[in-house]
Amino acid sequence: MTTLVIDESGDDITGRHRYVIGAGVIVHDVSVVRAEVADHFAHRRRPFHWVSEGSVTRHAMLDLIGRLGIDVYAVVSAADSPQHLEFVRDRCLRELFRVVRPGAPEAVIIESREKSTAIVGQNRLDFTTLIEARHAGELSPVVHYEWARKSEQLVWLADAVAGAVLAAERGDVSWVDRLSLLTRVQVVRIPPARA
Repeated sequence: MTTLVIDESGDDITGRHRYVIGAGVIVHDVSVVRAEVADHFAHRRRPFHWVSEGSVTRHAMLDLIGRLGIDVYAVVSAADSPQHLEFVRDRCLRELFRVVRPGAPEAVIIESREKSTAIVGQNRLDFTTLIEARHAGELSPVVHYEWARKSEQLVWLADAVAGAVLAAERGDVSWVDRLSLLTRVQVVRIPPARA
C-alpha cells in the first residue's frame, strides 16, 4: 500500500509568516519502513524532532531516507499575517495532494495537531481539507487517512524533510542538497495568498 506521511514546519522569516508542508514522504511498505526506522534509531528514548536534533542525528535520518529510496516532497508558501496561516496550510496540503496524485497514495498519515489523534480542533480542519481533496479528485475517493502522534516513527521521516526544507528557506541549503544526492526531492512553491 502506498502511503503519504505528512508533517509540517512553519516559521516567521523576515516578517513573512512562511509555512512549509514537509510531508510528501511516500512509503510503499509501511511495516518494512517502520521496522527500518525502529532498528536504525533503536537507542532513541524520545521522538525524532528536527529542531531538537544535532548534526549527526540529522545526517543519520537523511541517510536512512536515501537508503530506503523514499521520494520526498515539500510545498512552501507564505502568509502575510498569522491570521492567514490556516488558509495557507490548507493550500499547501491541497497542492501536496496534487503533486503526489500520480503515485495514487492509498493512505494518508498526518501528524496530529492535537494531543490526541481524534478528529477535533485543528485535526478537524485537516479532515475537512482531506474530504475536499477527495471530492476534487486530488486524492483517491477511497483513500484511508489517520492522524498519528509524534511517537509514530513514520512521521519522523516527514519531519526531517520539513526541517531540511525550512533550513533551506532560512539560507542553509546543505541539508536539502544532501537529501537531493540521496533520493528524489521535489519542492513546490506556491505564491503567497490572502484568505
